[in-house]
Amino acid sequence: MTVRQRGRALDRGSQRARGLDVLNARTLTALDGVIAAAFVDAQSKVPRQTGALANSGRSGTDVRDGGETWIGYMAWGGASVPKDVEYAIYAMSNGGESDWLRDAPAYNEAIETVIEGALRGIR
Repeated sequence: MTVRQRGRALDRGSQRARGLDVLNARTLTALDGVIAAAFVDAQSKVPRQTGALANSGRSGTDVRDGGETWIGYMAWGGASVPKDVEYAIYAMSNGGESDWLRDAPAYNEAIETVIEGALRGIR
């Protein structure tokens, strides 16, 4: 089982979990909830000079590899209203209050907690 989030992979108990239903409906619902909460939090911190950057935000989840891999993502940039956004990475790289993902480590921990709980539940 692999969980991918923000470009890093967590290989949580892959030997113990092989062949077990770790990414079941309950776990997927919990993981989807973490990404949804993270996106709401991040969107609340996106600078809003024109609104285009916030409007370009999107998030989602996906399950791949026959149910072995869960991917959660958040992204900003591209097509938006009132104009396309090509500057998202530059705006975020300013750091401080401009970095709308500054609290993302808390959500990484939440994802790990969900996976650990699922593993404990199937032992």
